[in-house]
Amino acid sequence: MHNHEKRHFFRMNVELPFYIHSLQPNQNPLQNIAVPSKTNQSFRQYKSNLTTLFQDETHKKNGAVELFSSVNQRIDFFVWLLDCMLQQQDPRQQADYFQRLEKDRLISVPEGNGKSSVFPLIHALFYRVDEMIAGLLSAIDSSVNRHVFLLTRPVYAPFSGARYLHNIEALSTKGNWLANVLEQLILKLNVYEQAYSDLKNYFKDLSYPERWPIKAVNLSTGGLAFETEQACLIGELYCILLQLNEHLVISQATVVATVPIGSDDNSLRPTPMHRVSFEFQAMSATDQSYITQFVTEQELAFAHPELK
Repeated sequence: MHNHEKRHFFRMNVELPFYIHSLQPNQNPLQNIAVPSKTNQSFRQYKSNLTTLFQDETHKKNGAVELFSSVNQRIDFFVWLLDCMLQQQDPRQQADYFQRLEKDRLISVPEGNGKSSVFPLIHALFYRVDEMIAGLLSAIDSSVNRHVFLLTRPVYAPFSGARYLHNIEALSTKGNWLANVLEQLILKLNVYEQAYSDLKNYFKDLSYPERWPIKAVNLSTGGLAFETEQACLIGELYCILLQLNEHLVISQATVVATVPIGSDDNSLRPTPMHRVSFEFQAMSATDQSYITQFVTEQELAFAHPELK
């Protein structure tokens, strides 16, 4: 047997934080997560208001419409990504995904002359949208079966323009075009900031690796085994995430064995325990290397406890 094959099947008993999520057919973990219809109506109204404001000829000529259109375009891209996730659609499978992605990446932060009190607000808004998009793209890249999302980016309080321009609401009420545009952009973003927060809250256990329980597992690059009260059937598919020091490993895994523990006295147990074995499926070479590194470190620590 080659060294690589030995490493693949050799298992090491370790303790680590991990998370397991069932991927059974016809499950819809997002069925209770959706943008409320009233919120959708508000979003459409903000979008319509911006379309009207962007038709102003004076601000078309002085470049203001172009400036704010780019920020508006980024918000629309963020909304499109999140809508896909809420509908259990992988954005990468959409025909125009890469076109949208490239178009978004070509947008740069608006430049200011350092004198206008408006540009700190514009920049803060731009970077907030940038952070939200980055969080979704990261979650999409690490998703499993298009509906298990690892949302590790933090949830912020809804973006507020008043922190940067204290009189923005008063100016908007008076009909100031600039203040009106900024207010509508912020309200439009706020709607989907809440939707993101709802989605992250739904996957709250998955989204916070630091909260995962530390359990004893038998681990190799080929799979793992652990004791559980959970009923698992051979052939069932799961998403398994492992926190290996600073690395987060994610993989699909199939149940290949389930063995009752202490079968002679199972009748005395309130909940029967089983030792369940999983075989990793579709794991990246990078994640396999993380497991190899982690297991090797554990072997060395076990063989040389004096070095701890």
